[in-house]
Amino acid sequence: MARHLEHITAPLLDHLADRKRIRLPTSAGGQLLPPLEVARRCGEAYLLLKFFDMMEKLGHTDHGRQLELWEQLVEKGGYVLDLAQRIGLFQWLVLPVGTEPERWAYTAYCILLHSLHGEPNKQLFELATYRFLYHHYLGLYPKSSVSRFAPPEQLRQRAQVRLNKRWGLGTELKESFKTDEQERVFFSLRIKPPGKAWITLLSEEGERLKPTRIATYQRLLEELSQGKHLPENTPNNSDELSN
Repeated sequence: MARHLEHITAPLLDHLADRKRIRLPTSAGGQLLPPLEVARRCGEAYLLLKFFDMMEKLGHTDHGRQLELWEQLVEKGGYVLDLAQRIGLFQWLVLPVGTEPERWAYTAYCILLHSLHGEPNKQLFELATYRFLYHHYLGLYPKSSVSRFAPPEQLRQRAQVRLNKRWGLGTELKESFKTDEQERVFFSLRIKPPGKAWITLLSEEGERLKPTRIATYQRLLEELSQGKHLPENTPNNSDELSN
């Protein structure tokens, strides 16, 4: 999915085009000067808040899984380095000789987030954080084992059969969705096992309802095949859901 980042990188590249004359220096010892270190820490704080807000929206209430995804998406995925190279961040930061590119890509990225957070165009900050992270999050869930062309009702039926086997016959499966001011769709799947409260299994975000609905069922089937969403390892994130 990395090659399909133009919708994220192009606006950021345009934003930086008028600022390439500015370079962010480091001290002789390879450490950031105090103003840049403050900017880095602030940018990292914004990133952390955005990431864990995304986890909540996606229904990942298990803290261990949240930390696993942080490691996959931010710490060792190479995604930040790829983004830094695509938008030319290394033209802004003088790299000390012998340092790891991944480390300084993350440093430059956090400084960029601090700058974008103060921009009037808030969409740039959203692109560099939520949209960027969500793009690569989707890439963690390959759908090769599930037909991309199966209709949603067929996918729902498959999911219902597997959920009944794991959670008991009579397990109810319901869908819900909402849209935001940008007309983004947030689609969720909830189940109600016999004698228990409603549980949100997972959520997806997309541009339109139908493909988002299909993507959610595909992801559920993929995760069920991986042994996830079993009663013993599903967090108790019960919620109210009207009939």
